[in-house]
Amino acid sequence: MASQPVALVSADTSTTASDFLSDYLTEKQLARSLTRNVRTIRRWDALRIGPPRIRVGRKILYKKSSVAHWLQENESRPLRRKVGAR
Repeated sequence: MASQPVALVSADTSTTASDFLSDYLTEKQLARSLTRNVRTIRRWDALRIGPPRIRVGRKILYKKSSVAHWLQENESRPLRRKVGAR
C-alpha cells in the first residue's frame, strides 16, 4: 500500500495567499513592530541573535508565534544595584 503525499497547501480555492501568510511578518513589518530599523533585524540575523526566519526565494518571513517565543526567551529581569553602589 503506497502512502499518499501530504499536501502542504489546501486544495480549497477559497484560501488566498494573504490568508495563508497571515501568520507571518516581513522584515519591514517586524522592524516596525519592534521599533527597530530593518538593518538592525538583518544584523541580528547575521549575528544569529534574532528570531528564527523563513526564506521563500528572496523574501524573508518571520512566523509571529516564533517571534513571540523569541521575545519570551530573551526576556530578562533588571539587575538590582547594590546598596551604596554608584
